[in-house]
Amino acid sequence: MYILTLQDELSRYALAIALSSTDAPTVAQAFVECYVCTYGIPKSILTDCGTNFLSDVFKGMYKLLDVKKIQTTAWHPQGNGFLERSHNTLKAYLRSFVDKDNNWDKLLCYATFCYNTTVHTYVD
Repeated sequence: MYILTLQDELSRYALAIALSSTDAPTVAQAFVECYVCTYGIPKSILTDCGTNFLSDVFKGMYKLLDVKKIQTTAWHPQGNGFLERSHNTLKAYLRSFVDKDNNWDKLLCYATFCYNTTVHTYVD
């Protein structure tokens, strides 16, 4: 029902994880299992002002993993512009892939693969 998106600031490599809920324990578990266990512990994390990212569960996770937490300004998505741009691209891919059975969660890995293997141009 929901998608957790993660993106490396330098390489623009993106991950998209289908979630059944956006409560803090579910999101934290998905982050640790799908990101930390594969790629390691990041030095810092930039999040929006979602209540799940501001919860005690996440505060404990940041402290336990020794991760610096940075957050964007409320109602200002430009603070995380690269991720917002990848959201638009991911939505376009999913609109192209999804069939009448609404199977977007099964196709999410393919849409993310397309995004990650496409050459991105950078504008100065």
